[in-house]
Amino acid sequence: MYRIKDYRAAGLQKPSWINVKSPLIVPFTALMAKQMLGKLSKQDAKDLMNLYNQYWHIH
Repeated sequence: MYRIKDYRAAGLQKPSWINVKSPLIVPFTALMAKQMLGKLSKQDAKDLMNLYNQYWHIH
C-alpha cells in the first residue's frame, strides 16, 4: 500500500492509500465518464511509481 503524502493537494479530504498489489485495467472510456477527485503531486506520483516497480520486481 502506498500512503498518499500530499492528500490535500490531491483533492482528498482525509489520508488515503493506493493498493499496488492488485493492478486494475480500466478502459479509457470509463475514465472519460468519471469525474476525477484530484491528481497526485509530482512527488507522490514519483514515489508511487518507485514503490510499484519495487513491488512487481520482487513478485
